Amino acid sequence: MKKNCKTEQRAVLTRAGETLGVAGNRVKLIIGVLICILATVSVLLIVSALCLLVDFEALYATSAYLGALVEVAIVLVQFILILLLAAPLYLGLYASALDMRRGVSFALADLFMFFDSPAAYLRGWGIIIRIVGRAYPYLILYGVSLMAYLTESDIFYGIVGVTAVPLLLLSLYTTGRSFPFLTFALCNPCEPLGHTMKNVKTMTRKRTLSIFVFRMRLLGRFLLSLLSVGVVTLFHTLPLTILATHEYAFALEQAAEEN
Repeated sequence: MKKNCKTEQRAVLTRAGETLGVAGNRVKLIIGVLICILATVSVLLIVSALCLLVDFEALYATSAYLGALVEVAIVLVQFILILLLAAPLYLGLYASALDMRRGVSFALADLFMFFDSPAAYLRGWGIIIRIVGRAYPYLILYGVSLMAYLTESDIFYGIVGVTAVPLLLLSLYTTGRSFPFLTFALCNPCEPLGHTMKNVKTMTRKRTLSIFVFRMRLLGRFLLSLLSVGVVTLFHTLPLTILATHEYAFALEQAAEEN
């Protein structure tokens, strides 16, 4: 018999809270989150500083579409650099959270584990590409919306108006079907990533709605925590969310095995 969705998710959050309550775990996760944020902001600031060399007024005077394309290219460069330089730190943070769940001690230097060797970096990059790739409908929508904003073209605004809802729904579905991928890709470092993705799609079959509810529950907690000007967000919500993501992935695996 299937567990009640609400009961299952409450149990997941309880287990995540217990892991977070172990001495030292909260502090390490907070520091890890801050390091990841600092890396991301640093990349954005470096690219923004280089953008000062570009004369956007002249570009837009020449052609509105040319200026828009250059700005889109800059956003794309920022996105790629974040994936190359900052995203592996996020993977290290989630891997460290898995160690916490196992009761294994870890050092903050472990955040940089995917920079240890070319093989580790390439595997981390493979994980990142698959996660981002599953969000392709949202990326398409974001790109079209950005072009609409920069060019103020009725054509792009029309495309956004027609495709926004379908693309958002499709993105929720595709990312939901692969929700446990990160956890099991980190858990099984020797397993081919394609095989891992195939397995998680199997365990999330007919669980898309439950996954959506869980994600919205985490999002609601995050938005409420922002009322504290980010204090509760940093000290509790983000660390709990990281741990709860892993716990729910294992809950999905257990439910798939029982069925």
